Amino acid sequence: MLQIKQNGEHDTWHDVFLNLPAAVRTCRHEFSFYVHNRVCENYFNCADCVIHKNVERLEASRRIHGWHEKSPEGEVYGVSVPADRLYHRGHTWIKEESDGTYSVGLDDFGARLIGKPDSVDLPDIGSNVEANEPAWRMIKQDAEISLLSPISGIVVETGSPDKGWYLRIKPEGNGEATKHLLKGAEIKRWMMKEIERLQMRLSDKDLGTSIADGGVLLDDLPVAYPDADWRRVYKDMLLQG
Repeated sequence: MLQIKQNGEHDTWHDVFLNLPAAVRTCRHEFSFYVHNRVCENYFNCADCVIHKNVERLEASRRIHGWHEKSPEGEVYGVSVPADRLYHRGHTWIKEESDGTYSVGLDDFGARLIGKPDSVDLPDIGSNVEANEPAWRMIKQDAEISLLSPISGIVVETGSPDKGWYLRIKPEGNGEATKHLLKGAEIKRWMMKEIERLQMRLSDKDLGTSIADGGVLLDDLPVAYPDADWRRVYKDMLLQG
């Protein structure tokens, strides 16, 4: 079973964040058109962001007056984006369960990026995981992939790719613990930008043509594009630092 590393044995989230390109640090509120050309400088810590608090107040006022943007259901270029969960920019998600725990999974984009993993290394039940830190690992074609936890808490159950989720976590703290996660109208535009970013990373004309012509993202991209530098792709797209 995976033993979560202690601080100092890997790059901290602050280290990783500071090395992310500006395009990856786009303010979440650009996805829903509240801001333009704003780069997050707050480590995606929306709970302490003045702009986020202002947007929340505006959205609350709109709900009171009977107007709010409906959460999107459906897909983006064949990538499923269910609206019943919150999304981490490292392509993991959480879904609240009836007992107050959260299921944690890999979103459909991340699943297609990895395809069928060669192995999955999950934490022990009872382990503590921290938001933005490695929660579990996979091996795909000799590449080690770290998946970041969307929230902090204690692992109470482990799943599998077949179950559609990997962890169940009893969260720490209160509602502030999920404020950094994407939701509602933000999700589709973020996913579109991620697909565009992947196309640029792979620099593959066939993939670009497939998407531009209304095609869908393939299920197991490493198998379809074996010559790509998948270690670099995972590092960039899954925010591995």
